[in-house]
Amino acid sequence: MDAEAEAQARVRDLVKELRDAQGLSYKELAARLARLGVDIDDRVLANRINRGGFDAGFLTLLLEAFGTPKLEVTKAPARLRATAR
Repeated sequence: MDAEAEAQARVRDLVKELRDAQGLSYKELAARLARLGVDIDDRVLANRINRGGFDAGFLTLLLEAFGTPKLEVTKAPARLRATAR
């Protein structure tokens, strides 16, 4: 897995953890996003999150929907940092 794919997987896992921690269904999360002006079907949302294919703008909206004021970005695993040099 390349560095970008690894980073996308970490972000995808973070979003899933936030959703699970709040006990939100995808339908509830879609409703929160709708209040922010994002019209997305809950099934499309689930697929988008599970794929992990979303940009920083959508991530920002997700964090706002979760009520998360900040995001802590963890370092890539050592094996990936070593190959980036």
